[in-house]
Amino acid sequence: MTEFSPIVVKVNRSSLSIPDCPKELADSLQFQRLDITHSGGNFVTSRVPVSYASYDERSHICRTYPNALHLVKKHADAIHQNFTVNEQRTFPNLDLSVLDRSQYRSVCFEALEAVAKARRSGLIIGPAGVGKTSIICGLIRMLPKEFKVLATTEDRNVALQLHKALSEAMAGEKIGLHCKPASEMGRITVTHLDALKDFTQGVIAYSGYDLRSFDCWICDEVHRLPVPSRLQFLPQFRPVYSWGLTATPERADNSHTLNEVVFGPVLFSINHKETLDLQARTGEKGIVPVKVMVFPLATDEPVPDDLPLFSKVRKVYLKNPKMRRLLVGILSSIPGFGTAKIMIFVDTRRLGFLISKWMPGFTFVHGLHPLDYRQNILGKFKAGELTKIICTDIWSEGIDVPDLAYVIDCSAKVSPNRIIQRAGRAARGAGNKADGYYIMLLSTTSPHLFNQGIAKLKGLNDLGWEIQFLFDREYSRALPFEQAPLLAELGQFAS
Repeated sequence: MTEFSPIVVKVNRSSLSIPDCPKELADSLQFQRLDITHSGGNFVTSRVPVSYASYDERSHICRTYPNALHLVKKHADAIHQNFTVNEQRTFPNLDLSVLDRSQYRSVCFEALEAVAKARRSGLIIGPAGVGKTSIICGLIRMLPKEFKVLATTEDRNVALQLHKALSEAMAGEKIGLHCKPASEMGRITVTHLDALKDFTQGVIAYSGYDLRSFDCWICDEVHRLPVPSRLQFLPQFRPVYSWGLTATPERADNSHTLNEVVFGPVLFSINHKETLDLQARTGEKGIVPVKVMVFPLATDEPVPDDLPLFSKVRKVYLKNPKMRRLLVGILSSIPGFGTAKIMIFVDTRRLGFLISKWMPGFTFVHGLHPLDYRQNILGKFKAGELTKIICTDIWSEGIDVPDLAYVIDCSAKVSPNRIIQRAGRAARGAGNKADGYYIMLLSTTSPHLFNQGIAKLKGLNDLGWEIQFLFDREYSRALPFEQAPLLAELGQFAS
């Protein structure tokens, strides 16, 4: 066992530095990202070094993000390294007493209690759609009144929805918004991650709203942050508090490690099952179990795996007569179809237009529609004036329809956060409503799209939701895919 002399870890708002850092400790703070590619019908991973900590070989100084102190402690303990912490940051109290508990769901208030007790930066993990706006409002209200707050989310349209929700929830506070062409700063400002560059130079930065000037950063959809074009802005933040919200705490590419480095440890985590138990104890209604129904989607001929992805999607979804027959059959078999609220998700506008022709009673909404039009349609959907919606990915997040009964995913995308968001839409119960249903189409003639379907099912299985295959075991055994045996582990067959 290697023995080291005691070291001092210095932490301030801009960095964490370790003078005379043992090489073994510095190496343990280096992280690797998994680069995922597709080859031969299977996903292949390769390790790509990504340095979230820098080490100077000559001076033996290691530097990383200040919120990574918990990781430094973890790795120092692992190599039996003694150290002391020179903490130069100050953390003002978070005033939980300003919140009216009756205005928050139990799970939301428990999250806020955990953050207030910890009085530190970190991650908040919960099921998609479980009151994230009320959590963000609560976090802002607990902060000192003079704090400048930047709230970010991944998508421009979701940022607009978040701004609208915060403006309604905090009527006495002017909420700023930067989503071009709209740009009006405030003590509390909402924007999207790709607009962070506007806070580093130009009029916004030079008028006192550069990234360094914000006292708190609240990052919704924090799992979308680890993108190379966004990483360059992280060292410019100097917040007292940084909080990240996500429903997907672990990422297949290992990029979730960055979130722990930048934001800190998990302060609160709850899954759908725990939410159900909590609501049962408090007599709340809301989240209900989601039942996943998986239908096989075949084509007349096998889809070659060497085709570009767009061509595969075209053959399976757009130019496939069986797609129309399957979808029409599913919809026609839904009990109480006329009154049930149903939302269909598609990847492309073309598929959305096709489905709207197949099913004339559906209203198709996509990203090229003006925001006011989309919000008007959503308002009618919530009120029950409309009960059938088709929408593209750009409209799929931030939607809160309490009595949505069915989500039908006509998408080839594999992103786990999208799947959780979509399934979460059907998890919003009202009163004694029966279980919500998430209906998924599994491609059975394209190796690539089949493997993407397996990845979706793994994400849903991790949530503990019941998965039912609407085909028998013998059908699955005949599928010529390496990952076909995984179906038996992920759900139940019809027979």
